[in-house]
Parts: sequence; structure tokens; C-alpha cells
Amino acid sequence: MSAPDDVGGEVRNRAADALERAVALLRMRRPVEAVREAAQAVGEDGGEPAARRTLAWALLAAGRPKEGLVEAREAVRLSPDDPRSLQILGRALLASGEAREACLALDQARQRDPEDGDYLVDLSRALSAVPDWPRAEQAARAAVQRVPEEEGAFRALGVALLGLGRPEEAESALATARSLDPEEPLVHYSLGLVAAHRRRWPEALERFREALVRDPPDTDTQRHFIGALKANSRLWRISPRALDLPRRAYDFATGDRQGRVTKRFMAGVLALLVARGLGRLASLAPIWLAVPLAVVSLVSLFLVLHAWLLDPLLEWWIVRRVTAGHRGGTAS
Repeated sequence: MSAPDDVGGEVRNRAADALERAVALLRMRRPVEAVREAAQAVGEDGGEPAARRTLAWALLAAGRPKEGLVEAREAVRLSPDDPRSLQILGRALLASGEAREACLALDQARQRDPEDGDYLVDLSRALSAVPDWPRAEQAARAAVQRVPEEEGAFRALGVALLGLGRPEEAESALATARSLDPEEPLVHYSLGLVAAHRRRWPEALERFREALVRDPPDTDTQRHFIGALKANSRLWRISPRALDLPRRAYDFATGDRQGRVTKRFMAGVLALLVARGLGRLASLAPIWLAVPLAVVSLVSLFLVLHAWLLDPLLEWWIVRRVTAGHRGGTAS
């Protein structure tokens, strides 16, 4: 038996109210609360594509891309010709690491509404993730022409230009993006990438710090902040230019997480073997040789401790210290 009209209208009103609250929370960068409101809207009216799209958007903002992808696919099933549903599907695919599939969905969205520059912005980001830098630049420039007031269009252009090896132009585009939205963390993050590319480590450190205090959970920003911090260390800056140790330290900190864990483990094992071997030699050597061997052995043991425990703990502490002010300011 179908529900009376007044009951159906009440359900739709409750769903619309929850959606409105979810969108407002997303704009305030409070995704966890937005997920709850959007989920309530889906519970009230699960057949409404807008509810599914908003829940997908909230889940992506909350760092839950797989769940967001499920909701985005459902939105496309409910409204296969709606470019907004295809757009959120493209974003979810991109967040799930499926850049090529994201390009297909976003290109379909663009074809259905060629005048909307937002679809070109997202398409450029997906093309950068492939990476297909020339097409990413082309899409971003088209977006800039259609939505010159949109920070994301200039940011997408800056990322594409950096990928093409044109950091000066990239910095100019990103500076425009920052003037349009100084609080967007991804603008500061992208400017940090440009500064790191040009080996301007103090500037890179400041840009990544600005991004991190605005978006503390972002793991990419955390890694690049730590990398810039290490590259900016006096220990590396006094090294011979030919070795380029600041760049090596930055590349290690920002590389693949599993690769870093493996390298740290191997470095610790090597230092442990050296310490053990030198310790045995010191016990057999004459006193004048035993003392320096024992010192080197102790240094090697310290390196083991540093690689396996101190360095990871230091990184964790630094990130918490930098983001403490942000968490305290947003707790209410």
C-alpha cells in the first residue's frame, strides 16, 4: 500500500533538510558530520540521486573512497544521464586509484554539459593522475576560460604545468588560485610541490605546513611536510652539492610508504650487523684499537634505534605538534 501524499511529502522534506545540512557541513570542512546527515537523507529517500551524490561526496571528503564509490555508482544507476552523477563517480574512481576509469566518467559528464567548467576541472585532475600532462593542461586551460573565478581551475592548471616541467608558469597559476581561495589546503600543498621541485626548501616547508594545519588528516601532506623538514635541515644543506642530500632526504620521506618501511628495516639490519661485527672485533683487538671500534659499534646501534624507532616517532610527534592548533580550534 502506498503512503499517503502528506506522509510522502514529509519524508521528502526531511530528506531535503538533511541534504541541506550535509552540504553546509561539507562547505565548512566537517565531513564526518556531513556523512551522518547525508546518510539520514539516503535513509529517508534512498531513490533520490541527489542524496546518493551528497553521501558519496561526504564519504570522499571523510577519506572513505571505497564506500563513496559504492554510493556514486548507485547515483549513476538512478540517473545515468545526469552529468552531476557522472562527476561524483569520476571523483570516487579517482580517489580509489582508478584514474583512467575516472577520466572516462568525467569526459562523459563534460560531453553532457560542455558549458560547465567544473567537469573540465575534475577531468584535468584525473588526467594529471594518469598522468597525461598535455591533455591535463588542455582541459585546465579550457576550465580557466569557462570559470575564471574558480580556484580549482587555476590549481589544476598549475599541477599540469608542473608535470610538464614548467615550474615558473605553474607557480603563477597557483598564486592566482591562492588569491581566489587562500584557505584551500590543496593550493598550499601544490605550491609546496613547486617549491620542492625548485629546491627552495624553506618555502616548501612553509607551504606544506600551511596545508597541514588546514587539513591535518591528509597523509600526502604529512609526508611532504616531513620531507621538506628533513631537506631543510642543516645536516643535509652542508653536504656536497654533487650528492644533493636534501633532495635525497625529501624523496625518501615522500616515497612509497611500503618502500620506506623496507628501506628503514634494511638500514637497521645492516647497522645491527655492523655493530655486532665491530663489537666482536673490539673484544679481540688491543686497547688502542678496541676503543674506536667500540665507539663505532655504539654509533651503529644508535642508527638501528634511529631507523626503527626514533625517526618514525619523531615524524609522528612533529605532525601532531604542527596540527595541534588546528584540532584545538575546530573541536567545538
